[in-house]
Amino acid sequence: MTTTDKIAYANTGTITITQPSSSATAGQGGTSVDNTSNLYVDALVQVVVAGGTIAAANDKTEYIFPVGGLTTSTVNISTQEMANPGTNAAIGTIDVPTNMWGPLAIEVAQTGTVSKNFNASFAMSQFSGGVLPEFWTVAARNYFGATGTLAVTYSGITYTNG
Repeated sequence: MTTTDKIAYANTGTITITQPSSSATAGQGGTSVDNTSNLYVDALVQVVVAGGTIAAANDKTEYIFPVGGLTTSTVNISTQEMANPGTNAAIGTIDVPTNMWGPLAIEVAQTGTVSKNFNASFAMSQFSGGVLPEFWTVAARNYFGATGTLAVTYSGITYTNG
């Protein structure tokens, strides 16, 4: 008897992350997602950057760094970079080599007052060798010259056989 593997998407979850101030080096880490009980094989992550008043300076880009680890206390961000890993907390320097993956760059290409949203979606496991880590999150660095807002949502992916 032949069976068919079917993909299943979980309800949408939210990663709490505050949009960091525009900086060449500083960033913000998001709350971690615990994958130890739901056992998602992957997660589809959507990042939405809402404009604001965007300066003509800087490189007009929001950098998103996927982060994963075996415990919520590490989530692969060293304590030198983030005082409270896995929480919505500031990161002192994010432009040096780290254990973070990526970055995924979202170009905020306009200047002046912008009410447009800039979106990017990605599969989290592509950054961790095809397997979703036990704990994961994202970190962000805003270098587009505005505060704006940042929203990160995800939907866990599982497979069923029927």
